[in-house]
Amino acid sequence: MPSGLAFLYQWLRRRQRQKEEHEKKRKAIKKKMKKLTGKKRKGKKEKYGEAEKERVRARSRYRKKS
Repeated sequence: MPSGLAFLYQWLRRRQRQKEEHEKKRKAIKKKMKKLTGKKRKGKKEKYGEAEKERVRARSRYRKKS
């Protein structure tokens, strides 16, 4: 039988490995659920309309260069 410190070390390593495996499985399941439910990132909302964009472009073209 291993000494007290060796036993604790083995136990700690075993627990750490179990946690890592559990986390890996949890991430895989989460990824699979996301794929199955079809959750996707929302597209970026347009900040300005087309007319506003054109106005801003024109303004930047004719702005004085310092």
